[in-house]
Amino acid sequence: MAVRDSLFRSVSHLALISISAGMLCACAAAPTNDEAGLERSEWLAVEVSGKTADDRTNSTLRFPDEGTVEGNSACNQFNATVKIDGNTISLGPITATERRCGLPDDDLEKAYLAALGEAKTWEIDINTLRLMDAGGKMLIRFKRLGTTF
Repeated sequence: MAVRDSLFRSVSHLALISISAGMLCACAAAPTNDEAGLERSEWLAVEVSGKTADDRTNSTLRFPDEGTVEGNSACNQFNATVKIDGNTISLGPITATERRCGLPDDDLEKAYLAALGEAKTWEIDINTLRLMDAGGKMLIRFKRLGTTF
């Protein structure tokens, strides 16, 4: 009887651990739209308007304080106001320095800043931030660089 009870408890514990692990995995894989995930975060663009962004261009997006964003757009720095409400996002007006990049960085910078201005929705999936247009088309995909700066 004691052996059967001990075996039953062991099986019960294993089942509970398996269920808990499954729930954690499911939660981690699901996209979230928690604004806290953006607070004091920094992101590097890896895809802009369907084209792979080269790491050397260093197009970044930072959320330093509520209501503001800043970053680098190939060779210039920019800042803007940002309004986030649930999964909607609105950036603008965007102000940038006016240093000339040269080709091909000029084209990437224009596409990046235009895509930021067109962004209407967002989602975070683990360490990936996606900005989409009103129709749900992905405009920019970022990888997380950090959460404090």
